[in-house]
Amino acid sequence: MSWIWMNLKLKENMFVQKSSLKWDREGDTNSRYFHCVMKERCQRNFIGSIVTNHCVLESVGEVKKEVRRHFFEKFKESNFNRPLLERVSFSVVSREERNSLKVLFSYLEIKEAVWGCKGSKSPGPDGYNFFFIRMC
Repeated sequence: MSWIWMNLKLKENMFVQKSSLKWDREGDTNSRYFHCVMKERCQRNFIGSIVTNHCVLESVGEVKKEVRRHFFEKFKESNFNRPLLERVSFSVVSREERNSLKVLFSYLEIKEAVWGCKGSKSPGPDGYNFFFIRMC
């Protein structure tokens, strides 16, 4: 049973390292609260053993097989006749239209989009709205 706790501790350590990297890159604080939330989430999602009709499964391989079997049975598709899209015509994008999707925005287009926004917009993630930008 101790290998289960060792495995859980390794996963917890992995989450701590991942959270540190992600939160450092995104500029957020690496807080105790975040680590508590992640630890609780990891414990809640952890499956230590499964009781089936036949026995109790505790090893990682057996648990994985049982979970896979359960969901495979749950989402197995019986003989289902799917509708076909016969005689349905779809609009086709021309080569010129496809190429226009890759064109970079011009300075004038960006300026018109920003200046065309109303000043009553709520602030974005950076704390500024377009009204503030126009004032500067």
